[in-house]
Amino acid sequence: MKTFKLPVRLGQCVYTVTNDGEIIPTLIEKIELTKVSEGQSEFVRRFQEGFDGAGYASGDVTFTTLLHSFQNTFLTFDKAYDEALEILKSWLQSEDITIKKRNEYQEHLDHLKNNKEVECRRVNATERFSENSRMSLDLDRNDRTYTQADFPKHYIEPGELVWVAGLKEWKLIRSHITGVKLQHGWSMNLAYICGSSGPISREEVFRTKKGAMNALVRQFRRKFPGDLDPKRVQIVDQESEDDKLRTRRAVISV
Repeated sequence: MKTFKLPVRLGQCVYTVTNDGEIIPTLIEKIELTKVSEGQSEFVRRFQEGFDGAGYASGDVTFTTLLHSFQNTFLTFDKAYDEALEILKSWLQSEDITIKKRNEYQEHLDHLKNNKEVECRRVNATERFSENSRMSLDLDRNDRTYTQADFPKHYIEPGELVWVAGLKEWKLIRSHITGVKLQHGWSMNLAYICGSSGPISREEVFRTKKGAMNALVRQFRRKFPGDLDPKRVQIVDQESEDDKLRTRRAVISV
């Protein structure tokens, strides 16, 4: 059973800061237990970072956002605001910028200092968020965009015990949720991650053994004549020892 409260949720608005001190809102698209991601190989970590973007640690979890190309991401506007001021001040102390650029940075710094509340309202007024474009009002027509309403409000959080209906081998898998992510085109735009396994549809993941077994029986009935005998269904733990070790580290030791 999960013994800690996660500090973030899917679809939560967070704030990135560009190298020019611009504050841009974006949404959290993936959450994973930090100790699970720490157990990944360097190859897997780099592959996932290239696919999902850089991860940002917050307590027991690491999260990624819709925007993959930014190095600075903060949970609150105030933190992002302070970072933007520091970036602009650093540029103004640099000797490697043109006079025009220096004036632009000074103007932007003065604006932020004198209009924090106005800037906060402007940033938080964003309603549509892109995977590619950093400016919500300058979206390319080919950009896939989201609103917070596109993210599920209810889901099983990382760290919780689950039962997976293994539809390929008709077995039940006792596991833990180690990650949850936005998965475009899937039911509720939601996918679960258990250890190092690939994304799993929410239709295969249940809080109870009974729910998973009922799903197996229903799916078997749709594909084959006759009924599945629940007494003959194999019950297993996560598929590999590595998965179980990572899950144990992430869930039990926090």
